[in-house]
Amino acid sequence: MGPGIFVVGSGVSHSFQEFAYLNFAKVGLDRQDRVIINTNLLKAQEIPVSQADPCKAPDWLGTHTQTRFDAPVDLLVGVERDRVASDQG
Repeated sequence: MGPGIFVVGSGVSHSFQEFAYLNFAKVGLDRQDRVIINTNLLKAQEIPVSQADPCKAPDWLGTHTQTRFDAPVDLLVGVERDRVASDQG
């Protein structure tokens, strides 16, 4: 297998809306109170589903996907909580 460019992903598709809502849930906020979707501003999706194909990762990296969808959210929320705490500190 020669050199190539590819995205490493889990092969599981999630929407940005799911990602945003998970962020609110992690900090105990109700998304319904904070998210307004203006359908007039939505762009027709050029790609109905975008999903990474993880089949190359084991060959190139010697490992399989282990990161859960909510792991980056946990990281981002933790960093932001630390920043807010240090600002108030």
